[in-house]
Amino acid sequence: MRAITAALALVLLQFSLARPLSAHDPETGRATSILNEGVIVEHGDTKVLFDPIYDNSFNTYAEMGEDLKAKIINGDAPFDGVDAIFVSHFHGDHFSAPNMIRLLTAQGEVRLFAPAAAVDAMRSAAGWDEGLSERITSVSLELAGPSARYSLEDITVEAVRVPHSGWPRFHKDVENIIFRVTLANSSRVMHLGDAGTDDSHFAPHHEFLRKERTGIAFVPYWMFGRPDSDEFFDSVLNAQSAVGIHVPANVPEALKQSGKDYFGTLGETRSIPPAE
Repeated sequence: MRAITAALALVLLQFSLARPLSAHDPETGRATSILNEGVIVEHGDTKVLFDPIYDNSFNTYAEMGEDLKAKIINGDAPFDGVDAIFVSHFHGDHFSAPNMIRLLTAQGEVRLFAPAAAVDAMRSAAGWDEGLSERITSVSLELAGPSARYSLEDITVEAVRVPHSGWPRFHKDVENIIFRVTLANSSRVMHLGDAGTDDSHFAPHHEFLRKERTGIAFVPYWMFGRPDSDEFFDSVLNAQSAVGIHVPANVPEALKQSGKDYFGTLGETRSIPPAE
């Protein structure tokens, strides 16, 4: 039954992304869920992916079938025309070094932005070709350190590093990168990876966060557990809205009843408010 459901969801995903973004506003950006923390973000002809492919569900998150992996790797619709890919951190439920090598090899124009540990893993994996380095940006940042900024045609990329959830007891050395990406000077999103909820993790980046207002922040669903989550997203992250990601395959009942917005299945879409 799971395989049938996944196949049907993939068909629906292809159908949804084949339609115009909006019948009344063709300039509206759109975000579409893949699985776990995977998100497609597009505005006009510009398209980027966040944490799109992984190998390990840890018996908790949705399993990524081989058919879906193949479509992502080969750039089959709706994963065609991708300009850039962003990886939040080097964990098996967010990133697969061998599959990312295959993707970059199959799609010769795609750019990759990933933390240094993920890039190092690719260099050590089977199939690595040094020629791929020309299209890879290794994002090496310090905790509480300054942000990084990159430009790629009509895409603006900004990044900071924050602790992974559970830090410092767990995942102390994990490079968890927050990417804030703006497409065509209009659709701005932020992907938080597995960031924790401690205010002190974000305080060093106050100026960075306040500088630009984000249309949608893709946040790990546990952030909804904050009693002040709406205020946190608005005043700390400086985001107009938040969509939960990293949701287990069996959605927690508390999340279902919370009234919060989250991606729970492949192919769900959200419109991205224009940048303020």
